[in-house]
Amino acid sequence: MGFDKGKPIFILDDPDGMPWVMQAYSLVVDPNLTYNDLQTLDKKLKLPPGWKYRVKVLDQDLGIGAIDGVAHIVQDDLEGTYNACFEADNKKNCTYKP
Repeated sequence: MGFDKGKPIFILDDPDGMPWVMQAYSLVVDPNLTYNDLQTLDKKLKLPPGWKYRVKVLDQDLGIGAIDGVAHIVQDDLEGTYNACFEADNKKNCTYKP
């Protein structure tokens, strides 16, 4: 999946500093949630201790894939889905860590 330079992305940072990039938000828990609400989603999320939410406007294109068919995925309490930028076997699944 790819994200374009100059566009905002929505990120969860875990306690170890790994960024998890939102790939989809959900209307299941909050049917009134809109794309514009993602700018301040941290006000609605109930994150585990040490996790943080942030918005970043990309200064370069970002590509996210899998490593040998493996991706690391997590959902927030509103059922938004995030893909981790991680490394395994000296490979990176993101073109850079945002």
